[in-house]
Order: sequence, then C-alpha cells, then structure tokens
Amino acid sequence: MGENTFAQILEFAIAKEIQAVQLYSQLARRVELPHVRQLFEELAEEERGHRRMLQELDFEAIRSAPTSELHDIRLSDYTTEQEFRPEMSLQEAFLLAIQREEKSYELYRKLASGVSGELRNLFALLAGEEVKHRDRLQRQYDEGILTEF
Repeated sequence: MGENTFAQILEFAIAKEIQAVQLYSQLARRVELPHVRQLFEELAEEERGHRRMLQELDFEAIRSAPTSELHDIRLSDYTTEQEFRPEMSLQEAFLLAIQREEKSYELYRKLASGVSGELRNLFALLAGEEVKHRDRLQRQYDEGILTEF
C-alpha cells in the first residue's frame, strides 16, 4: 500500500466522515428552507453512523485483512481541492458536498474491491450510502437552482 497502512486509510475515512458531519451541521444551521435544513440534518446523522461503523471495526479483522489490492491507493485521490468556507454561497456548498460524496463513494468502492468478507460488505454498504447522499444532494441542487436558491 505504499506509504499508507490499512489503519491509516481507515483513519482517513473516519476523518472524512467527521468532516461531512461538520459540513452538514453547519449548513443545516445556516439554511432557512425547512426541507433543505432537514436534508442536511439527516445527512449529518447518517455520516455520524458511518463514523461509528468505522470506529467499531474489530482490530483483529483489520490486522488480518488481505490488503494486497490496496497497495496503490493514494489518499489524495479521494479529497477535494476546495475546502468549505463559511462565506460560500449555498450553491457552492452544495457542489462541494456533492464532490465530497463522490470522492467518499470512490474511496469505499476501492476499499471494498481490495478486501473480503465482513470488511468488503461494510465498505460496499458505505459506498452505496455515499452514492445515495450524492444523488439526494444532486436532486435538491437541481431542483433548487430552478426554484429556490
């Protein structure tokens, strides 16, 4: 895996989930539209659940995970260049959130392809969740651009 151990990759994934919780919580406090606030609150709660799932992984399962397929993983491939700024417009924040969800999906898909058993199931589940988040955000963004923002 080059310079990254599997534990470091998991720490990176947990940090991404924490960032997502922070982003969605900030956006929920900022937005006035009730249905958009609810979307952000729901996403924040789901990301909290993802963080818990990753943090509760059995250490022995992690240590014994065959990770030869993950030797070429570069964590920088799963980050966005742009960071959240409080002065961002809601449109910009939506686009950032969509990009982050896409990157999280790609990370979990890659992890699922490089392990087996329970770890594969977990990462496949998380990949599916992240793509659902991306799609929900994209739908709201598309609807909002035409009507509300």
